[in-house]
Amino acid sequence: MREHLGQREEFLRALAYELNRSDVRNVRERLLRENILNTAFRLHQCKPESAGPILLPILNQQKIVLGEALADPEADEDLKEMLTEELEQVDMAIAAPSQPFARNFDQETEVETVHEKKKPIQGLALGK
Repeated sequence: MREHLGQREEFLRALAYELNRSDVRNVRERLLRENILNTAFRLHQCKPESAGPILLPILNQQKIVLGEALADPEADEDLKEMLTEELEQVDMAIAAPSQPFARNFDQETEVETVHEKKKPIQGLALGK
């Protein structure tokens, strides 16, 4: 899935657009930005050659915007804490290609429960 979406320029541009247009001071948009940053991390990690040129400029811009919001003397402490966490996510998404992949499942368990026990495969998984 990561490889497929990491090559889809229109999807990457849509992620960048949504991140760029969000208001970092709007707490209600935090969940959206968090999901976008998690997706950007995974796609940039998997396909840096196609995702990087589209996502990196927006991620760097987001880093600047977050820094400016953190420097605002009128921002309350809860907002600053939230923005600090988001800034860490942006830094992680920028550095994603240098991070090791994490498995979402244990391959031995996957083979045991699906293939050896002949359980029906669900979702988008394909059997042999």
